[in-house]
Amino acid sequence: MPKGYTTVLFEGGSMNGETIEAVPLNQIAPEIVMQVGETWFGMPSPEGCTDEAAMVIYKGEIDPVLWDSYRADVYTKRDQGKNDSGVVYEHKERIMVQRCRAATKSGKRCKNTAQDEQIGLCKTHLK
Repeated sequence: MPKGYTTVLFEGGSMNGETIEAVPLNQIAPEIVMQVGETWFGMPSPEGCTDEAAMVIYKGEIDPVLWDSYRADVYTKRDQGKNDSGVVYEHKERIMVQRCRAATKSGKRCKNTAQDEQIGLCKTHLK
């Protein structure tokens, strides 16, 4: 392994047993959130539906414009011993990630993640 890189191992959750090689050490965080599966909830494409209350289940990469919510696993970094190689992330919980419900100045829905599930707003709109 090149200097400044490490191997990441996941324990539990949807990534159980998965490893990622050659991860830059400056990208190792105390906690990470990983999307579960390939499905996510979103608004219908503008040309696909006129019902604003409708919700669609999509499969594949999350669309930054249409997304509303998705399931994710939260992993926390395990403290390492001196002789341990690599970084181990342990599954903490499964959550539902929600999109901020606020409208931007241009009238479009904010694309940020809501920080408070009950209020449904991102850090910017909580102020």
